[in-house]
Amino acid sequence: MVKPSQSVRFEIDQEVLARWNDGLFYLGKIVKIDEKNVRCSISFEDSSEYWILYKDVQIGAGDKGEIICCICQDESSDKPNEIVLCDNCGLGYHQQCHNPPISGDVLKPDVEFLCRLCVFATNVKKGGALKIGPNAKTFQDMKQSLPYNLHRLTWDAQHKTNVEQFYCYCGGPGEWFSKMLQCCRCRQWFHEACIQCLERPLQYGDRFYIFVCSHCNNGPEYIKRLDLKWVDLVQLVLFNLTILQNKKYYDLDEVVVPYLINNWNDLQPGQNVKKTHLYLNILFIFIDRFCIGHEFKKKTSLWGLKLRVPPPAPSVILPTEGQITDEVMGNLQMKGRKTKTFVPIQWYVFSLS
Repeated sequence: MVKPSQSVRFEIDQEVLARWNDGLFYLGKIVKIDEKNVRCSISFEDSSEYWILYKDVQIGAGDKGEIICCICQDESSDKPNEIVLCDNCGLGYHQQCHNPPISGDVLKPDVEFLCRLCVFATNVKKGGALKIGPNAKTFQDMKQSLPYNLHRLTWDAQHKTNVEQFYCYCGGPGEWFSKMLQCCRCRQWFHEACIQCLERPLQYGDRFYIFVCSHCNNGPEYIKRLDLKWVDLVQLVLFNLTILQNKKYYDLDEVVVPYLINNWNDLQPGQNVKKTHLYLNILFIFIDRFCIGHEFKKKTSLWGLKLRVPPPAPSVILPTEGQITDEVMGNLQMKGRKTKTFVPIQWYVFSLS
């Protein structure tokens, strides 16, 4: 997508929708503009104030009534690249400037057009995006393309953050541990709010999934839950408690075990609740992950994490071509532990013989 000339778009005290790290949009007002770093400071309804990149700010149409493309700022509108106005926000886009390109069918009378930003703003939800209905279908189709060049992003060594702050289908900001899933093929991170295949809300830092994004799967996303070992389950629970309550230590019987039981169906779907006394043994065995309160002159019933990180997830390697479905996965054999590689069953049996 062409980078818009944003300097003429934003004004102090202008009300905007700002996309946050969770993929959702929040109403705010511009209080400062930093053109050099292509960002503006936005004050939100809870009186908080944050710097937001231009790319993550959505505005409405201007008051002057001029029809220009908000991407290239050009007012020319000639076939086969006419300017089309979004029926929701009123902004104009050249057919070729929009991502994905706008088809000629949209130019017909009474055909509604929603721009990419508005489609995402109306479909993303906490716990997972809309799954059914015409809007959800449009959303799914739009997810086949990404509003950035995936191969030009500058990643850190662990492939968790990129300098450009482009994540997900929406191209918005994100935090890999904050309810995001990593695609097993492209390794990009995707917001819970933008994913349509979820049956249950995600836990913070929970990467125990086989997930293939719509862009890589050339269609609907694919997701499959991986089993967690008890030590990983314990660490995941404590990590979520530290995110939600911002404390280091938690009482095993009064806080940790109740959280585990209350969220069991999200943590271990389809499995029966196991005896929680196993919890204590895990904590004592894996002292490299957990610390007990008496180490810091606190109660022995208090436990916390040595490092405030989620459990390490296994790497998943899938076939590089073809759509991933339950039927396809049923014909694959998993080998490996830390790196789970899925290969055709016939190939796996042959390689062992």
